[in-house]
Amino acid sequence: MTRPELENSQTYPVTLLNALVAVYLWLFFGYLTAYMNCDLQHILQNNVYVLHLFGIVTFFFLFMTDVASAQLTLSQKIALTLVVYIMWIMASKTRYYFIMGIIGTIIVVKLLDNHIEDKLRYAHDKENKQLLQHRRKMIYLFGLAIIVLLISIGIVHALYQNNVKLGNLWSFFVSRSVCIYDDDMCI
Repeated sequence: MTRPELENSQTYPVTLLNALVAVYLWLFFGYLTAYMNCDLQHILQNNVYVLHLFGIVTFFFLFMTDVASAQLTLSQKIALTLVVYIMWIMASKTRYYFIMGIIGTIIVVKLLDNHIEDKLRYAHDKENKQLLQHRRKMIYLFGLAIIVLLISIGIVHALYQNNVKLGNLWSFFVSRSVCIYDDDMCI
């Protein structure tokens, strides 16, 4: 493996988790959609495929302008976009407690990352810096493993709860969620 490939492989978990942070930030900014023009709002509300295309393009723009992913190649940014979007769509089908677990995991990982970043600033010997970088990578990998596990369990739970048949998987993942608050369910 060449030096740039090695650096990219070591920063990919960090970039992936940062991408998930950006996705939730993007979600919180979603409340600003009321300020979009009416034609675009209408298309996004009435055509689920255009909505998904808009989501993928938005994620791609986000990763193209993200400083943390600046060192990734174009193909890596495209792959990152697709992986994060798929994770996002799958997570959006789970119940709130799985989402809270994902957000909690992201918060813990980012806090630990900031702690290690502070230690890196004051570390003087190369061996100590390498150890801290290794710990940082392990924290991100462990955090991503927890997130993937939460999404996987959440999807199995949602499929079981909504009694989704094998033939209906595509429509389950592509369709919008319809929230029904009478029985505390979102289908």
